[in-house]
Amino acid sequence: MKTFKKTEGGIEMTTETKGKEGPKLKAEHVMIAIGRVPYTKDLGLEKIGIKLDSAGRVEINNKF
Repeated sequence: MKTFKKTEGGIEMTTETKGKEGPKLKAEHVMIAIGRVPYTKDLGLEKIGIKLDSAGRVEINNKF
């Protein structure tokens, strides 16, 4: 997100992708997550065929 603006109906957000301004979004609430940490240790994901990278994140493909 590039900017947030409180409006009478909620919050208006301006997005940015690859340095270019994107569409504006409207929402009632906004949640921002920073410093995310994967909690995958000792879940046994490898036993069911889910691959993890060196940081413990689930490996994904181009379709997530």
